[in-house]
Order: sequence, then structure tokens, then C-alpha cells
Amino acid sequence: LALQGKKGGDRVQVTFYRGPEKHTVTMELTKRPVPQIPADPAELARQVRAKYDQGIEILEKAFAGVSETEAGHSPAAGEWSAAQTLAHLVHTERNWVANIDDAVGGYERLADDWGGNITAHIDATVTAFGGVPGMMEELKRLAAEVVAFLAALPPEFIANKSAYLNVGNVLLNGMLPHTQSHIAQIQNAIAAARP
Repeated sequence: LALQGKKGGDRVQVTFYRGPEKHTVTMELTKRPVPQIPADPAELARQVRAKYDQGIEILEKAFAGVSETEAGHSPAAGEWSAAQTLAHLVHTERNWVANIDDAVGGYERLADDWGGNITAHIDATVTAFGGVPGMMEELKRLAAEVVAFLAALPPEFIANKSAYLNVGNVLLNGMLPHTQSHIAQIQNAIAAARP
């Protein structure tokens, strides 16, 4: 409520305590950058496809020439192997699909994260897909599914600007950085498996 009616650039008085002393300062609210999300879902799908292609290319390079034994090697107790990290990325893509489905259905998630990362589930995914090639194919299928879903978003969802922009922002500005954030982890796990 304290910021209701305020916008970036406004100056506000903030009172706080440091120990028993009361302090009041004037602060300027910063402007939050507005992400540039295409209004046309077909263009959004095209841009997201390009991000997926970048992420998949990075992953394929990271796993080039890596044996299943190397991919399955855990660098230390409690640390994911490269294959387990790839399974985590598969889970993330499944969650993107579920999140879009929820948003289009009018049930936007309120949590900042989906939880998970349960080792038993990660290991089950590695086992179910038989290793890296199967999980890479699953990532490609999930990417194709997300892109097709975006291109087919119903007009009533697109008209809900907040929900549409949120979905677009997450996929354009979150998906590729998330994949990139795990590349060093994958590379380090592979390096630990090699003499």
C-alpha cells in the first residue's frame, strides 16, 4: 500500500530504524524496464524458437564427444552429473509448457519457482530416456511444443496483456539464460570425469 499510486521517478520518504535510532531519508523510485514482447504471437513464437535454437546448440557443443559414462559421473557427493543437469533442463521445459497451459486456462501460478529438483525424479528422467541423446531429443520436442503453443495462443489470452506479456517475458528473457547458467556446471562435471 505504501507504493500505491507511485511510479518510477517519484521521490518518497522512507522511515527506518537502525537499532533504536529512527532515520528518514528521501529515495527515488527506479523505473523498471518494460520488456519488449511482440504483440503478434507468431512473431513471439519465432523469437522464442531462435532462443531455443541457441540453447540447444550450446548444449550439443557441451556434450559433443562425451560418453554416457562421462555424462553420468557425479563430480562429488550431492553434485549433479552432466546428465542429471540435462534432466533438470528437461524438467524446466516441461514446467514451461505447464505454466503456459495454466496461464491460458486462467490459473496463473503465484509461486516464483516450481520446486522440484528431486534427485529421484532427475534420475528417473535420465533412466527413462536412456541417457543424453534421448534427453536432447526430448528437449527438442518440448521446444517445438512450446513454439507451436505460442503460435496458437487464443485471442482471448493475447487480449489479457498482463498474462500474455508475462509468458512472453519468461520465455524470451528467462529460458536461454537458465540454460546458459548450467553450461559451466555441465562442463565441470564432464571435466571431473576425465583423467
